[in-house]
Amino acid sequence: MERKLLGQVGVDSGQLVIIDPRYIESEWKRTGSILGVDYWGQAQEKIYRLLKDDGIESEKLGGKYRVMTEEAETLIKKIEFLAKDMKQLNKNIDGWGKRIVKVEIELVDDEYLQKINEHFGIK
Repeated sequence: MERKLLGQVGVDSGQLVIIDPRYIESEWKRTGSILGVDYWGQAQEKIYRLLKDDGIESEKLGGKYRVMTEEAETLIKKIEFLAKDMKQLNKNIDGWGKRIVKVEIELVDDEYLQKINEHFGIK
C-alpha cells in the first residue's frame, strides 16, 4: 500500500472531522489564525537558512521543518517562490484522486502543545 502524508491537524476537543477541502467556506477561515506550515524535500535546509535570514524560525520535526504563523498563505507563497527559484517545486502526484483507504492519526502530548502555545503567547 502506498502512503502519503496529507497533512497535520491540531485537535483539542477529542474530535476530528475529515472533509473534502473544496467544501470549506471562506468564512471558516479567520484572519490571524495560527497555522503550522510544513516544508520538506531536497532544498529544505537551504530554505530553512533563507527563512532564518529573514527572521522566520522553523522547527525541525523528523525529516521536515514547521513554521507556526498567522500568515500561512504569505509564507507558503514565499516558500514556493524560493523552491521555484531553486527548481525544487513539488510535482503533481501520479494517480492523485485515488480513493483513500486508510487514515492514520498520531496524537501529540500536552507538553508539545504547550510549547507551541508559549511560542505564540497563547495560554
